[in-house]
Amino acid sequence: MINLFTSESGEGFPLIILHGLLGMSDNWAMIAKKLSHRFRVIVPDMRNHGRSPHTSEHSYELMAEDILSLCSARGIEKIHLLGHSMGGKVAMTIACNEPSLVGRLVVADIGPGAYTDSNYHTGLLQVMMGINPGNFSTRTEIDKLLMLKIPDQRIRMFLLKNLGRNEQNLLSWRANLPVLLSQGNKVLEGINPDGVFTGKTLFLKGSMSDYISDEQCDLIYKQFPSASIVTIENAGHWIHADATEIFTQNVCDFLTS
Repeated sequence: MINLFTSESGEGFPLIILHGLLGMSDNWAMIAKKLSHRFRVIVPDMRNHGRSPHTSEHSYELMAEDILSLCSARGIEKIHLLGHSMGGKVAMTIACNEPSLVGRLVVADIGPGAYTDSNYHTGLLQVMMGINPGNFSTRTEIDKLLMLKIPDQRIRMFLLKNLGRNEQNLLSWRANLPVLLSQGNKVLEGINPDGVFTGKTLFLKGSMSDYISDEQCDLIYKQFPSASIVTIENAGHWIHADATEIFTQNVCDFLTS
């Protein structure tokens, strides 16, 4: 059993939020705060991310088991699930394999099928691995290096959230980059569940993202027959960051309707 680092706030029905690749619980702090007025919000760092343990393996099945262990350890028998990207596939896996555990399911900008990387995520991981943060004293210095390969400031700011201080008080990457790179193909795989999830499900899609294609929509309706797909305008793949207020309102309305 892996003891995941978690942040928790609020009271009421448990809502677990699962972040995406190279994300962490901190990315969801603002949304968790808003939702904590209605729910007991639990946001873990997934394995090999943030302040959770590093392991040699990384798969949707293992990450799903981590969340099931978290629920068992806390005596939680029923949850709502919200997952983005990689976390969305973990949430889908849990819902399909343990439908009695999940009340309602929200998936942000990802489908259940397989994806082609096109070297995008691999490229980001390789750029990060090419920098030893311990050789620098400030994040600004590291940002200048990232800028040479990643001109998009928003992506750089997202990646820089992975910086932390190690036991020697040196800057270091919190994510387990070697494992995420070597097992990145597993993150691109489709889910392989035991059954379908017939409970109420909401898929939120960014209008400027191509992650939920027509093909993925077909798979969604087969695997989640009660699903609704809602498009949020002027939002890309990081839909919760691009349209925080609208995203949060959609989630809250769905979970409380």
